[in-house]
Amino acid sequence: MELLDIGATKATELLNRDDFPVIREFGHPRVPTRLFMEWVESHTDWINENAGNEWNRRRGA
Repeated sequence: MELLDIGATKATELLNRDDFPVIREFGHPRVPTRLFMEWVESHTDWINENAGNEWNRRRGA
């Protein structure tokens, strides 16, 4: 949530997507960093539409 500057509702939506790389085997959902960054690269439109201003500022957009 902090990295993308999104709220709990958007985070839940993201974690429940079929194509999002999340591991739920150990209780709390975990997102592998490398797989997350690959997902971001391939879903840039979703990120641009849903991430907050902080995300765009950090990546220089």
